Amino acid sequence: MDHLHSFFGQTVNAASVPLTLGISALLGLFLFVMGRKLVKTAICLSGLCLGAVGAFVAANHFNVKPELMLVWVIGGAVAGALLAWIGFRFWMAASLAGLAALAVPALGVIWQGTPTPAAADVTAPPSSKSTDGEPKKRSDLPVNQFSAEDVKKTVDKAKEVTGIDDEDIEKAKQTVIDAVQTTYDFQREHLSGWWESMNKEGQRNMTITAAIAGLCGALLGFVLPYFSASIQTALVGGAILLSTVHGAINAYAPQHSAWLPNEPRALLITLCLITIVGICIQWTLWRRAADK
Repeated sequence: MDHLHSFFGQTVNAASVPLTLGISALLGLFLFVMGRKLVKTAICLSGLCLGAVGAFVAANHFNVKPELMLVWVIGGAVAGALLAWIGFRFWMAASLAGLAALAVPALGVIWQGTPTPAAADVTAPPSSKSTDGEPKKRSDLPVNQFSAEDVKKTVDKAKEVTGIDDEDIEKAKQTVIDAVQTTYDFQREHLSGWWESMNKEGQRNMTITAAIAGLCGALLGFVLPYFSASIQTALVGGAILLSTVHGAINAYAPQHSAWLPNEPRALLITLCLITIVGICIQWTLWRRAADK
């Protein structure tokens, strides 16, 4: 049985890397090429889901009769989809405004670099234990018992096959939480150091520039919503594709990793060029005919 567990674990580990890279490549390519065409549909579907969830929560809050629950959910879903469809220009304007406003300080950080923060212990993440040494307990939330039992059975069956116990799962969860917290603290220290390294005039100019960029992004997104969708989906898709290529090279041909852009400025320039190519591809494939 131990040999079976070992073989199963090795198979999963061997298949996880190419599977993850393949899914990442497909997602990035899909956004890179098809983003402009399907972004409105995606927004409508998001509005439908949010409307349905909001109606369900509201129906529970007002103690709606069970036989009317479905009517509330369907009505909320339809209303959410309609609002999302009507407000498509506003969503594009808001998203591009936020992207443009965040791009200004991000470009400044990447191009200028960040100073080394003052000595701070960012390697020691906060403990998951309380002050008395006991592990913190999760709050007991009401859940659907039938669904919870199904999930528990599935998890128990997976544990039996893989040989993973609850202690291993808790250790993995804590490792992920610690890594995320450490990364967050590290980035926060560097960004704080970059902002504080500028004088008052520099901070004011950066704020004004970010505000102007946000206003320009909002105007462009409202006037040209599909072009705004092309910019955003090409940027996100290009970033996913670039990270996928880096991951594939590092996993299967690390000796050639020097061929790829690794410095922040080189990565920024490469991503900008990839985004421009994606915008041109989407405009070429999905632009409306001039005589229609």
